[in-house]
Amino acid sequence: MKKRILSALAAIILIVTTFASCNTGNTESDAKDVSVATSATESLVENSKWKYDPKIPESFDGEGKDFTFLVVGGDNEAYHSVDIGHIEELEGDLIYDAVQKRNQFVEEELNIKIKVEFRLWTEISNEVRNTVNLQDQSYDVVMPFMNDASTLAMEGFLRPLNTIDTLQLEAEWWDQNANAQLTVGDALYFTTGDISMLDNDCTQSIMFSMDLVNSLSLTNPYDLLRNDEWTFDNMISLAKDATSFDDQYPTTSYKNRWGLHINGNGATGLFLAAGEKLTTKDSTDYPVIALDTSRAVSVFAKIFDIMHDKSYAIIIEDYNVEAQADGFQNCYRAAAEQIAKGNALFRVMSMSDTDRLLEYNCNYGILPMPKFDEDQDRYYALVSTLAVPGVCIPVTNDESNMERTGYILDAMAAKAKEDVTYAYYDVKMKNRIANDLDARYSLDLIFDSTVYDLGVVYNWGGIRGFINDAAIAATNNYTSKLDAAKDSIELAIDATVSKFKEQ
Repeated sequence: MKKRILSALAAIILIVTTFASCNTGNTESDAKDVSVATSATESLVENSKWKYDPKIPESFDGEGKDFTFLVVGGDNEAYHSVDIGHIEELEGDLIYDAVQKRNQFVEEELNIKIKVEFRLWTEISNEVRNTVNLQDQSYDVVMPFMNDASTLAMEGFLRPLNTIDTLQLEAEWWDQNANAQLTVGDALYFTTGDISMLDNDCTQSIMFSMDLVNSLSLTNPYDLLRNDEWTFDNMISLAKDATSFDDQYPTTSYKNRWGLHINGNGATGLFLAAGEKLTTKDSTDYPVIALDTSRAVSVFAKIFDIMHDKSYAIIIEDYNVEAQADGFQNCYRAAAEQIAKGNALFRVMSMSDTDRLLEYNCNYGILPMPKFDEDQDRYYALVSTLAVPGVCIPVTNDESNMERTGYILDAMAAKAKEDVTYAYYDVKMKNRIANDLDARYSLDLIFDSTVYDLGVVYNWGGIRGFINDAAIAATNNYTSKLDAAKDSIELAIDATVSKFKEQ
């Protein structure tokens, strides 16, 4: 499975790489791990061209024909596809080289030619609609962002992936959390896995300043995580201990030392981290609202308090004007610097926000979003699907090509797990987080805990923003807000279900 960072090869990469930003590992322990990991890797070596074998039949021959992807491109700072094909300005980049290596291997092994066309994310859905309406089969695979893919699926433009017999959706190079959670009526119209990297970039987590932990002699959050005590209350306690107000700044200034910087949309992340959901599914695998439980009310009350307690928490978007006046591009860059300079303890983030720390020399760690309490069964990490590409097949693509499509997609994803995913983790972690077992353990938990809530994807009746909007309201009126919104949410869900049942 994509999210298992601690595979033997990945462990070696992480252990032997020099991490300029951190030096917190245990030398004796790490040396032992190198020995164990090396032994494990040697035992895995086989006389095979594939580390993860997609079991393509020896008789398969792509006859040198094109296999074409349509993906999101453009000048978006963080969110565009770099993991499928050639992007000239990235030549020489580690990930670019891994993608090219993967493509060359698959082309040679399967006798195909991989081609990629790019469209802005605002244009890709209409491109899919137009090609389907024209019965144009130019694209074997299209990869719009998932929230756009949901509309295309609802409108009948996409083929269910689980009707393709040769596509091994149960294989470890496909994200099994996505496969299970993104179905509607047992049909999976889009998913993700090692073939893409933006699902990782868009996974919500928390970065923390190890420098501040050390300077204030605070409890190491990794110790809490190891002891299964990384909870809302313990996060709040540490955040309060770290907060300090400087007389030269207003009490609303981000330049004070805050225990927690949280995005306005961090409330939804905390809600899902607590094991709650915006929507769940009924016995026939169709969505139903899940906001109206007694536990949901209790969880939200705690989140409301976090968002409003100005003794330790500051909402990042609230200081955008101040940050820009100080010369930052935006408040998110200012938030990154506060962590980098040890002037903030925790910051809620998406994994892509680690890119903002490249210019700093700092010691920091990454944690999953906390559990609501110690009785919670596991950790949960929201994936913001607004910028996660979904692997999709246009519905009008010839049935006779589906066998070929399944084989090629598995080959692309399986080889990406070997080459591209390892390159991604190397790039994401090199010179950024502590080279220690705690960091790797934490990252495993994060990427194994992904949540793809259909409410976030389909946004029925504005449900995607319900928790965020309620959490920043002046008073906690969760129940009355839900009562006012519930009918429109359920009507929107019913309309979607009807459209899928008509297909």
